[in-house]
Amino acid sequence: MKLSLTIVGALSLAAACGGKDKGAPTGPGNSGGGDVAGPPYAALFQDGKDLRYRRVSKSSMYDPDDPKATPDGQVVDETVTEVKCKVAARELGAIRVAQITCEGGAEGDSLFDELTAVYVADARGVWRAIGQSLPADEAAARALATSETGKPLLAPSPVADEQKKEDEQEGFGEMVKTSQDQSGAWCHEWGSWGGDEGGGGVCFGAGRGLTKVSSYFAGGMVRDDWFELLP
Repeated sequence: MKLSLTIVGALSLAAACGGKDKGAPTGPGNSGGGDVAGPPYAALFQDGKDLRYRRVSKSSMYDPDDPKATPDGQVVDETVTEVKCKVAARELGAIRVAQITCEGGAEGDSLFDELTAVYVADARGVWRAIGQSLPADEAAARALATSETGKPLLAPSPVADEQKKEDEQEGFGEMVKTSQDQSGAWCHEWGSWGGDEGGGGVCFGAGRGLTKVSSYFAGGMVRDDWFELLP
């Protein structure tokens, strides 16, 4: 099965390219080896680049009667697959558009929508529009640079931050977090709790682009799923 990851970007030259002239042929993330001086998401825009992502799914649930249960009664399952992808990038006026086509996906994968989202980057940061197709023109691309909160996933120069909203009486809450992972990639994470728990995240690494998309769920069973970029 083929997966399509559509990525759209409009980076301000001052923020994304260190003040390069508008006529410079090497735009955001399209400078061969990858932009490490610009925003962490700049390397999304590398035409012709080959990518590989590892798909991992881990789940566990308590069932001591299952023959596969561990001594503490947990039934643990893990699957690992790999998808091979290629980037095609072009410009729509001032907007950069790239599409990643992947081979090796599985039917019904819950992370397909996130992996195949449209990403838009402007002077404010990088945005994601799930369930959208490749925009046909610059205006359509710009219209996707929005979110429910009115804020991008990441700013061009991210700063670690965490915001929580909690109802201590009812035991419900939600959080949004910006932080760096162990590889140095910047991640936007979100989650909610109260009965069941769930959430996800997306990470971007300087010189690497989109490094990870993930989701988790806890309620009766615990499940963690992610795609991670391979070297």
